[in-house]
Amino acid sequence: MPARRVAGRSRGFTLLETLVALAVLGVALLMGAGVVLQQSRAETRLAMHAQAMRAAETVLERLRGGALPLASTRVDDFNPILVWLEVEAAGPPGLYTVEARATYTFQGQVQVRRLTTQVWRHPDG
Repeated sequence: MPARRVAGRSRGFTLLETLVALAVLGVALLMGAGVVLQQSRAETRLAMHAQAMRAAETVLERLRGGALPLASTRVDDFNPILVWLEVEAAGPPGLYTVEARATYTFQGQVQVRRLTTQVWRHPDG
């Protein structure tokens, strides 16, 4: 059935209108894909941050419980996270300041998370 002309124009879209609509749709889809990729990277970064904090907390709990010696050391039980312990005397006998530094690499950059606490051990033990 032939297209009917209404007041000198045919019905439907012109080629230019179709191309413009496709270009706008393409740009919108590319922007949406970028947002999805950014979200995935952000989720991975946050998961690594949480894992590093858990590793530092676990090392501090081991130290408090006596499973680790009260000395500056490196703990590499949490691959790919490396936890460093720095122990310093804090004044009164038996009181120590302990810093746990969890380090890991994310997208080529070294990230460090720190937790600091104080630990008391009887000076005789």
